[in-house]
Amino acid sequence: TGIYLLMSQHAMNTSASSAGVKLRVSSDSGSNYSTVSQGEITNTNNGYHALNLHGIVDVQNASTYRFKLQADNSGNVQYSGASDYLRNGVTFIRLGDT
Repeated sequence: TGIYLLMSQHAMNTSASSAGVKLRVSSDSGSNYSTVSQGEITNTNNGYHALNLHGIVDVQNASTYRFKLQADNSGNVQYSGASDYLRNGVTFIRLGDT
């Protein structure tokens, strides 16, 4: 349990008119999710784009809290990975007690 800072970064390659990501959290074992943070790029130049998000979550019961990333795109998007550094991912930092 505790208060957490969630930071995510995303590298996207697309020709879609818009591309984005939502940070979503559930406190009831995944039955319902709420959006903590959402970001979107408007694509005026086909190719690679970067998106960074952050949010704060108060985790009161570690056994029932769930987290997910949800793509929110108007077309095909490639989320690029790398084997030796973070291109797409999430960092969780515990700030303190709940």
